[in-house]
Amino acid sequence: MPVDFGAELTVRRRWDGWSRAGLMLEPVDRAPSSHRRYSASDVGWIQFLTRLRSTSLPIARIRDYAELARQGDGSSADRLELLQRHDAAESIRTIHRGIGLGVTFFDTA
Repeated sequence: MPVDFGAELTVRRRWDGWSRAGLMLEPVDRAPSSHRRYSASDVGWIQFLTRLRSTSLPIARIRDYAELARQGDGSSADRLELLQRHDAAESIRTIHRGIGLGVTFFDTA
């Protein structure tokens, strides 16, 4: 299967962005050429960050989560609370969108 170098470059730039934003758990290793070298655990963490972002969690909250994660297992309750607050906020936004659609329906009826 051919490699889509454009897509690979886009992914690498996004990963580098996560690193520059201070969202990685540990500093990313560098090659002698200064290119970042991502470990398997880095890739797993980036996949998790991507999932968090796909839920519309703001980068600032992802940064908060990463800071808590760096503190270790003692911060698991705080991390859970952060995610639960986001989940509740997303539920409220979904309800508001639904109400907005209902109002639009009645306005046009």
